[in-house]
Amino acid sequence: MTADEFVARALAVPFKGRGRGWGGWDCYGLVRAFAREVQGIELPAFDVGYETAGDTLEDREAIQAMVESSRPAWHRVERPQAGDVLVLSITGLPIHMGVMVDHRRFLHAEKKLGTVVERLSSPIWAKRIEGAYRYAAS
Repeated sequence: MTADEFVARALAVPFKGRGRGWGGWDCYGLVRAFAREVQGIELPAFDVGYETAGDTLEDREAIQAMVESSRPAWHRVERPQAGDVLVLSITGLPIHMGVMVDHRRFLHAEKKLGTVVERLSSPIWAKRIEGAYRYAAS
């Protein structure tokens, strides 16, 4: 599947906490599906260890620990491109992520919005960007 085909199909997918498939996903489920379907990379499921999509402090801390544990498999990039993963801070913790559509926009899944494309320059997201990462592990 091409990246454009993935994005077009993904826009119809609803948000589902700990979801890992086309029937519904959270932000990491979307990243994982993109990696598998477009890039041929199988990422860990990370679907246990938290109850909700970061609704509680305990869940946010558990999600942050999962993000941190996977960092060795990724390298930070200064100029994100299509397919790179964007990590964003929510309540001060780097626990939300999406996939870069191009160098200006990203695809992500959020509880209130479902799966959407947004601009990096959006007032809501621009100040929350922690960094962009590219998969480096083999």
